[in-house]
Amino acid sequence: MKLFAIPVEQILFDPRNPRTDAADGLEELSASMQGGDLIVQPPILLQDEDVYRVLVGERRVRAAKAAGVETLLCLVQEDGLSALDAHRVRLVENLHRKALNPIDYAAALRVSWLIANAKALGVGEEAEKILANPANSVLAAMPLLKKLLDQAGFVPTAPARTWEVVLDELGVAMSADRRGKLLRVLAVPTDVQEKLPEIEISEAAV
Repeated sequence: MKLFAIPVEQILFDPRNPRTDAADGLEELSASMQGGDLIVQPPILLQDEDVYRVLVGERRVRAAKAAGVETLLCLVQEDGLSALDAHRVRLVENLHRKALNPIDYAAALRVSWLIANAKALGVGEEAEKILANPANSVLAAMPLLKKLLDQAGFVPTAPARTWEVVLDELGVAMSADRRGKLLRVLAVPTDVQEKLPEIEISEAAV
């Protein structure tokens, strides 16, 4: 990766970011960027023809735009990253920062599990296409991946890649009981899911 000064107007946000509340609470971060284009941890971008999409650091880019910064020093990932690898990077990066809300966290983990099983069942390329579509958010990708896996004969109760294996690969320590409680938030109706990121609430409360 190399450091480049990128015009902020050329930087696009990616709906495939697991975090859906990236635009919230940016006042202090934005104030710290007044009058400069350098930040301690530059965002990481993926080049997409003549624009750039945020891989890591969406909040920093949003804060820079709010502060009126015209160019921002960013790291640009030159080697092509697959959509599956990009999802993994976004998930792991978010887990080490402000905690994801329960819906975002559960959806991101479930997509990782579905993708791992798609690869094991020989339909990884099709799963890659679903995740590579910038129009698909993580939540929107879930039913598409599930349909793909159903067609491939996926049996959720006997997965080719277990939850334990997938979570271990992500470096996430989580008991089966905690995982079950977290994933149950995805049973909440879609219209309610969309409102939950706006409030501070645990998976147990959901």
